[in-house]
Amino acid sequence: MMRILLSGLLLVLVGCFNAPPSVPVLVGPDSAGRGDTVWFNVRSVDPEDGQISYMMDWGDTTADVWSYFFWSGDTVQRSHSYDSPGFFQVRCRARDIDGRQSDWSDVHSLRITP
Repeated sequence: MMRILLSGLLLVLVGCFNAPPSVPVLVGPDSAGRGDTVWFNVRSVDPEDGQISYMMDWGDTTADVWSYFFWSGDTVQRSHSYDSPGFFQVRCRARDIDGRQSDWSDVHSLRITP
């Protein structure tokens, strides 16, 4: 009887585990002009196939908010414009519908020209 009870408990524990989405893949241009709209493609996969939201760190102290939710595995476009020239480190993070967050993506270096 104890063995059956433990087996049932293990099944419950395994069934309740929710892994975070994968670290997003971030693809975008290497350079753009000041004031231009810069577009980045982001993609992440949720192990439970739940919907995913994205937050960008544009590297210029602009506060970003979580995006709407998208289907796991879909490529999503995010855009931003820069008011001043310079070099910026852009990165992205994913969050599933249950609130689990991925680690930050690799940094994408972006040069904004005058």
